[in-house]
Amino acid sequence: MPLSRVPLLLTYPAAAIRGTPSLTTPGGFTMPGKLDDALNFILNQASQEEVHKIFSAGKQRLSTLRTLRAAAVTTGAHVRITEIKPKRYEGLEGQVTETERARTRTYATVLLTEKSTTKLRERGGVIAPDVTRHEVTGIPAACCEVRGASDNRS
Repeated sequence: MPLSRVPLLLTYPAAAIRGTPSLTTPGGFTMPGKLDDALNFILNQASQEEVHKIFSAGKQRLSTLRTLRAAAVTTGAHVRITEIKPKRYEGLEGQVTETERARTRTYATVLLTEKSTTKLRERGGVIAPDVTRHEVTGIPAACCEVRGASDNRS
């Protein structure tokens, strides 16, 4: 769709959005301004230079979040595997049995739950039929979402 045909959803000047007071969410997090206003500004009024700055800040924040998530992965933690390729590992859960640091990244070995082992087998993972809990090595710690402390879920 040509830009001339894209409807403008917002008429706020940029200064109005930048000057929006802080907002505290029910979870106790403080956000500068209102998210919807910021998104509308980005979609409808931001210049190319402003969009580049926003994307740069977003990439930096995502990198920080990945680093924090990786740092939380420890031996014994129950994790869910997310944002990973190959996708057959997406959403699988298990217990971290080992972590290993290689250069600048940390990798985890995850002993999958019985349910996740079955899912991986169905998704084409080569797992012997008699194996109830499969161990997967080389999972980037940044792809592990910690769900809880050590336990014996199956």
